[in-house]
Amino acid sequence: MRGVVESSGDARAGTGAMAERHPAIAVTRLVVSPLAANCYLLCCRATGDLIVVDAGDDAPRILWTIDKLTGNHRERVRLIVNTHGHADHTAAVAELRAPGALGPAPVLMHPADGAVVAGNAADARRYLGRDYTPVPPDRPLREGDEVRFGECALRVIETPGHSPGGICLYGHGLVLTGDSLFRRGVGRWDFFKGDRDALLGSIRDKVLTLPPDTVAYPGHGEATTLGEERAENPYFQDED
Repeated sequence: MRGVVESSGDARAGTGAMAERHPAIAVTRLVVSPLAANCYLLCCRATGDLIVVDAGDDAPRILWTIDKLTGNHRERVRLIVNTHGHADHTAAVAELRAPGALGPAPVLMHPADGAVVAGNAADARRYLGRDYTPVPPDRPLREGDEVRFGECALRVIETPGHSPGGICLYGHGLVLTGDSLFRRGVGRWDFFKGDRDALLGSIRDKVLTLPPDTVAYPGHGEATTLGEERAENPYFQDED
């Protein structure tokens, strides 16, 4: 399924308009895969350095967009980060790491999702209609670690429950929530090693406690703010 690109220059309502709020980071979203997953390209405005977050499919389009953003300087891509290991968020990683693409850009992920990545082949064939080559992380990410690119840094928040190694990335007025928190929803917990209580607890205690004007960029669907989700997300309305 082809998606749209919404970047920090898009003044329409929705994800593109929210992306204009970040003076330090330019946010570009690509909707990839038949499951309409969000892949994000984050660019440090001061240096032009990029990271790729959740490369779930459609590697040629991801690379085309990187070339457009960098003026064909793919070496500006410093890292590939997985918010979790499911196939619709990682299937393009091997293609991006191939010679002639991004080369040896380090892959970062929470180590608890290593078994998820290793076992993705069947799900990739069933849901994405494609082969899958697992790429283990070069560096593990854990609570409190920082993902740095250029002059920007995003802090790792562990949010297990949708998968055992799910994480969010927080900083500069934004949080990438993967498949943990969606606009007016949360991720499923009926997958391998899913845990409803862990998912809802980590969102409630570690994500919704961030400043309310923080823009949340989820793994599927449109961006939102944490203030909106505190007020309107049905999974957290009986807790006040």
